[in-house]
Order: sequence, then C-alpha cells, then structure tokens
Amino acid sequence: MKVHEAFEDYLGMSKRAVAVLYRAVALTGFSAGLSLAVIALLVPDTAVVAVRYLATDTALALADDLRVSQRFLVLLYGFLLSAVAAAFYLFTKGFVASVKHDGVSAEQVGLRFVVFVSFVVGFVGARTVVVAAGLVGEETTSGSFLGLPIHQLDFGAVHIHHYFYGFLTLAVIGWIAVFRDNYSKRLVAVLYGLGMGVFLDEVGMLLTEGAYFSRSTYFAVVLFVAVFFVALYWDLKDRDKETEG
Repeated sequence: MKVHEAFEDYLGMSKRAVAVLYRAVALTGFSAGLSLAVIALLVPDTAVVAVRYLATDTALALADDLRVSQRFLVLLYGFLLSAVAAAFYLFTKGFVASVKHDGVSAEQVGLRFVVFVSFVVGFVGARTVVVAAGLVGEETTSGSFLGLPIHQLDFGAVHIHHYFYGFLTLAVIGWIAVFRDNYSKRLVAVLYGLGMGVFLDEVGMLLTEGAYFSRSTYFAVVLFVAVFFVALYWDLKDRDKETEG
C-alpha cells in the first residue's frame, strides 16, 4: 500500500488533501532548513543555541569528529534539512501533479529520488566508515568498523584511496549509459548516486593535497546537490509544460 492510499483509507483524506499535505511538509521542511542556514550565517551563536535546545548536545558534538566549527555544522544541518525536503518534493511531485492532471504519471520522479538517496548513502556511508575506522592520513591503511576489518590497498608508493572506487563506478556507469540500450535505469541510478557520493567524500583531500577534513569537501557536496536540484526543477517544469500542452 502506498502512503497516500493509507491516508485515504485510514484517515479518510481525499487525494487532493493528501497532495496539499505533501506540499505543506515539503515547504515547511525547506523553509526551516533555509532559515537555520541563514541564521547560522548571520547570527551563529543563536543558531548553535537553537540546535542545542531543539536536539541534544550530541548533535553539536559531531563537529569535533568532522573537524569543523559548530557554526559550520549548523549550516550543514540547515542545508541537509532543505535538501531532504526538496527530495521529498521531487518524490511526491508526480502524485501531486496527477491529482490535477490525469495524464501525469505518479512515478515520473522516482529515479531522481533514487539518485539523491543513493548519493547521500554513498557520501555519509564513506565518511562514517573512514571516521569510525580511523582511516585518516597517508600512514593509516587499516582499521575496523563494527567489528569488521577495513583495509586500504597500498602498493608501496601507490596508495589507493576510496575516491578511486567512486570514480571507477562513475566511469562504468557512463560507459553503460552511452553504449548500452538494455540496462536497468534504476540500478544505474543507484550506482551513479553511490559512486558520486563516495567520490565527493574525498574531493577536499584531492583539492588540498591530503586534508581529508577540508571544508572544500562540504562545499563541493552542497554545490553538487544545489546544481542537481536546480537541474531537476527545470526538467520537471519543462515536463509539466509538455503535459499541459
């Protein structure tokens, strides 16, 4: 059973009411995240106090693990909340549009949501494993994560960082998309998102020649997601015009 069907069956809500609820949730989440980011930029102390009041000190303690200031972490939280809200909007846009226009498919944005979720999983997963296993620095090539041994390939002067696996995944996916016709778009979307997330986890290290916790990594991720959503917005806008036409 789909979510909107559960709302209809158990809460007695019409499809139009569910569509309004979806839009309200997306708008509220995006506005809250954007507001938090703006406050973190203009009044950082107030933003830190607000996060500590609404969440716990643990949410701010993550700043030490990521080697960033609490102000910068709050800024990331604000952006993440806005990004999740934007992803929710894209995921439900097909259903919302189908309520107004019978010709619009409720599944038209499914692959976009898959790419976004896969990207978040790839980036957050890679950073979690590296930090938890202590695999930071040129001299560290092994560690453990949840009791599992983690080893990085090291061939003397050649050290294989995990950005290479992300790059290799993107190269394979690009080859398949260009030269193959019979492939699963959903699988390609998953691998594309994962590959991009793993690659961008170490982009700061590449730009700064070794600083894994460089802020440029977070800026690159923010830039990628922002461009991603802008491109999707215009793509969906063009599709809506075609559907209405």
